[in-house]
Amino acid sequence: MSSNCFTVVMSVYHADCPMLFQKAVDSVLNQTVKPTEIIIVADGPVGHGIDEVLKNLSINDVIKVIKMDENRGLAFTRKLAISESSNELIAVMDSDDVCVQDRFEVQIQEFSNENTDVIGGWIEEFHVYPGDQGVIRKTPIDYESIYRLGKWRNPINHVTLMFKKSSYDKVG
Repeated sequence: MSSNCFTVVMSVYHADCPMLFQKAVDSVLNQTVKPTEIIIVADGPVGHGIDEVLKNLSINDVIKVIKMDENRGLAFTRKLAISESSNELIAVMDSDDVCVQDRFEVQIQEFSNENTDVIGGWIEEFHVYPGDQGVIRKTPIDYESIYRLGKWRNPINHVTLMFKKSSYDKVG
């Protein structure tokens, strides 16, 4: 597995804010370690603002835009983007979130351990701009705590996920 090759998958739909969507993509493009592929799925008709952002993004060779005729939901579009990815490492990103600048660099370093299949992280929730609420959503970091919490809810903040595609395919 090449540690510098990874895909970022995103979904965008009509209710998303074009400005926040652009900021989300910019935070991916401005990473200390950049993705070799970004797959964005437009989940049904998205409206003029988001369509303009997608049009401008589509000139970037790293970005692949898939447009769907009807809204199918986040789970469907994320699965579609993952199936279209050409790299073993996949990072999840939401259309209204902002990555810290070294997110992918830090996560990729963890995959040097061959037993690592999935990485997550903590998130800072915000309303209008990062830091405006001062709320950090922490998740467990040791195996036993992750396992225990996983019986009741997702023990990983899904927007911080990076995982091996082969492991994802293995579990279905």
